[in-house]
Amino acid sequence: MAHSEKHQHRKSNQCKTPRGIVACRLRWCLILGMLGFVSLFLLSCGTATDSDQASYRKPLQIRYGFTVTNTTNQLARDVRLRAFAPMGQTTTHKRVKTIASHPFDELDDGAGNPVLVLRLGELPPYASRVVTIVTDLLVASEPIRTIAENENAFMTAEKYVESDHSAVVDLAHSLKKSDVHATARNVFDWVAGNLKYSGYHKNPRGALQALKQRQGDCTEFMDAFIALCRANGIPARGMGGYLCNRNTVLKPAGYHNWAEFYDGRTWCLADPQNKVFLTGQADYIATHVIRGPAGLYARNAIQYEAAGKGITVQMNIF
Repeated sequence: MAHSEKHQHRKSNQCKTPRGIVACRLRWCLILGMLGFVSLFLLSCGTATDSDQASYRKPLQIRYGFTVTNTTNQLARDVRLRAFAPMGQTTTHKRVKTIASHPFDELDDGAGNPVLVLRLGELPPYASRVVTIVTDLLVASEPIRTIAENENAFMTAEKYVESDHSAVVDLAHSLKKSDVHATARNVFDWVAGNLKYSGYHKNPRGALQALKQRQGDCTEFMDAFIALCRANGIPARGMGGYLCNRNTVLKPAGYHNWAEFYDGRTWCLADPQNKVFLTGQADYIATHVIRGPAGLYARNAIQYEAAGKGITVQMNIF
């Protein structure tokens, strides 16, 4: 009998003895335990399962555009337009393809937000150029598990989110419940029930002022919810984007801010201005995170801009 055959024969006989059976069972328990650990590790790193990927099924196409104008009597060279795009992947949508009327580069603004930089070339004096962008998405009907890469970045106080102010902390603690969802629901109910919509304001006023004056636009509703959640130790972030549930053309008036909180499994919708909590999240197409990580608000709040002296840009109504 060859050496390898003797080795296999000896292993087979060992598993037939009482001590061998115990050893084999322990060996298999160890192997299964290691496989389980590896699976958990992959999940914690944010690896999507096949069922998660399959959940992005419904196709959705959105279009939007801009008019870039040279308001000077000088030739403008190397004109560029910086514009948002839907985020690459969220709990409810995945971007498949983006095409535009002009060449573009896609950059990351440092917070995971996609920015399209469109190269328009030269623009004659007083001339305008129309830019169009088309994006194909796949949408999931229900939120998919998403691992927060750095949830601590969404738990600290920052400009407009004064979660460390005593007035915010005291109110937050009065709304705290036994678990994340119950606390977030309590916070949502308070903000939705106590703040009044004041109409659009160009400049944000922050959570503290909104709580004191009991009013604001969608941004203040969002900030108040985020601040109260963070004061209770719940990661929360502000989102910018549009509401749409069918193929559509995005319009400037459709831009909206809402909040999301992290429940340990996924980012969950909270839109206190529209009184929407944990429902219809697939209708919210996010283009950027505008609250957290701290310090990035000023840049993230810019939806679009054109560089150059005398160059203006406006989003088209169509």
